[in-house]
Amino acid sequence: DLRIARIVTDSPTTSDTLDMGFNRPALVVELADEKGKAREKAVIGRFDEENRVLYAQREGAPTILELEWAERNAIAPAMDDLAQRLLAPIQTTDVQAIDLETMEDGEAVPYRFEKADGRWKARRGDEGEMKSAPEIEVASFVNTVSELRYKEKYEPGSDSAELMLAPLDDIETTMTLRNKDGQPLLDVSVTTAQFDLRFARARDGSCYSIESGNYQKLSDAIKTLAGVLPK
Repeated sequence: DLRIARIVTDSPTTSDTLDMGFNRPALVVELADEKGKAREKAVIGRFDEENRVLYAQREGAPTILELEWAERNAIAPAMDDLAQRLLAPIQTTDVQAIDLETMEDGEAVPYRFEKADGRWKARRGDEGEMKSAPEIEVASFVNTVSELRYKEKYEPGSDSAELMLAPLDDIETTMTLRNKDGQPLLDVSVTTAQFDLRFARARDGSCYSIESGNYQKLSDAIKTLAGVLPK
């Protein structure tokens, strides 16, 4: 959704570099091919709040570009998503249903949570009556998911060595968060830990590595959420 608005300069001065924020870049973006080999790197400088544009410069090239979003009001949240590396950049209030499957004593146990008339209900298992669920525990889980950050993203078909060694078939938890229309906001399967990393595999084939330390809070929230329903 980014497009070039104009070429600012082909011969930037030190003053230009400072004014456009390249001395303290907001973001460095590296593009890689399907094999994970780096092809291009761009430095993102200052975000101009007044004009709703940002400044960018390809590594090794003098030209400074002014970039704008096709949807101008989307630029700030999009920059935040890129900088924070959020696994699920969602609005927590949009989550209206949760399907969760997690390993318990070597068995995959499904849970279903639904919000109706402003109240959460849930059940353990594929069938049975939906019963009231504690609002605090559900909200804590959703908030924790929305704050989870990944380390690296791998596109579908990536042959990254790190991904090749990942235990992608050793799934500990599968979770799907949906909006009021039933559309998935997040749909991933998370592996067990390996070398202080976990891997979240999305349905489109992309994959995200997550440091185990960052994932621990979500792991605790999942156990708490599962624990509110009787076995």
